[in-house]
Amino acid sequence: MKTLSNLEEQPAIMSELAAPDSAEADAAPPNGITPRVVVLCLGLAVFFGYIVPIVDVKMSNTFVGAQHMPPGAVGVLLILLLVVHPLLRLMSRRPGTWLSGFTRNEILTVYITCLFSTMVPGHGGEAFFISQILGPFYYATRENAWLNIWKEHLPSWASPVTSGGGTNINVAQDWYSGLRPGDTIPWQAWAVPLLAWSSVIFAMYGALACLSVMLRAQWGEKEALSFPLLRLPLEMTEDVDRPDKLGTFGRFFRNPVMWVGFGIAVYIQMMNGLNLYYPEVPRVPLTLDTGPLLSEPASRPGTKSAGRRFTSGRW
Repeated sequence: MKTLSNLEEQPAIMSELAAPDSAEADAAPPNGITPRVVVLCLGLAVFFGYIVPIVDVKMSNTFVGAQHMPPGAVGVLLILLLVVHPLLRLMSRRPGTWLSGFTRNEILTVYITCLFSTMVPGHGGEAFFISQILGPFYYATRENAWLNIWKEHLPSWASPVTSGGGTNINVAQDWYSGLRPGDTIPWQAWAVPLLAWSSVIFAMYGALACLSVMLRAQWGEKEALSFPLLRLPLEMTEDVDRPDKLGTFGRFFRNPVMWVGFGIAVYIQMMNGLNLYYPEVPRVPLTLDTGPLLSEPASRPGTKSAGRRFTSGRW
């Protein structure tokens, strides 16, 4: 009986001995949502909310967010990894403080929030929201009778032109033509439409967030999608949590092959960017004009057509 009791106690003893190791192995990674990350993300959201419409709409320059790999988010990631994080590691070695180096999860959290901060106010996001509630009134003429149609079927809160029950067409004209000297923004006309449509937009993004949570397990675990927007930051932040020198500048930035490819891409884009402002700078062609190759009809008399006729194109 004594031997039997010893055998029964042995698994419990072994499990207790193994508990610290398993707890250490299964230890949760550092939390990526910290107070300093929240403050930084909110500050970047305000910055991009101001600068992106100017770059995308007013200047019609390189889109900061409306790209397959958003330059705004990647730029923030590079600044954090190459400037901010190394300086913080030199200033403080105590983890968990405001002046300590960033953890990998913190940097990835900032990058993910910047994906949304650059997308929402940018080209293809909500940049056309204001013009859509003003354009029908601005382009209304006596011939198309849009003004009467919108006044009859559109609620008064849906546009600043009809806010308050009247028709203030000057709001639309001032938006497209600019305020006259001495005029101020009529916030009393804008307050209700902005609040109403912002509620709809936030509800839409909330629904998208819920949908992404529902599809996460199917996409990420069962189908094992690669999520290409995350491959680059995952590679760049692979060594951030290391205590040695690789934690300051990881193996990604020490790879000479990466710098060769990076230099080639920067050179091409720099030359093409300079060519945009200074035409005398030579341009590196990145497109193939197929127009001369497809100038003849796709089908000839007596032959069957392939289904479509391409007369010109650009790849």
